[in-house]
Amino acid sequence: MEELGAERFKIAGIERDDKVARQAIFEANYRFFGAPAVIYLCMDHTLTPWSIFDIGMLAQSIMLAAQQYGLGSIPAYVLVSYPDLIRAELNIPDDLSIIIGIALGYSDEQHPQNKFRSPRRPVQEVVRFEGF
Repeated sequence: MEELGAERFKIAGIERDDKVARQAIFEANYRFFGAPAVIYLCMDHTLTPWSIFDIGMLAQSIMLAAQQYGLGSIPAYVLVSYPDLIRAELNIPDDLSIIIGIALGYSDEQHPQNKFRSPRRPVQEVVRFEGF
């Protein structure tokens, strides 16, 4: 995971020892990457843990729909890293868990960070087909 972070900084032209530039990128996370809107998906405490899969599918559907309308999206843990503050600011009741935040806006396709692609394992390593 550390290698991925190093690669993202490298793509952005930031040297490992440039603490000021690294801090600026870190702080951009907390400004929703410049996006003007964030959608927070919440889950009722009475639902089973399996409902997290439903939230994931809803998040994916929202991001695909946003793309159809020409919007970029980014789901990020940092968007929900201060749940008490979010809950207070948005008046989210205590019986709901804040699961994920999705930042929405128009993508800057030329920004170096948008050119980063993390490595993926081949499908053959993560999926096994039997009986077909």
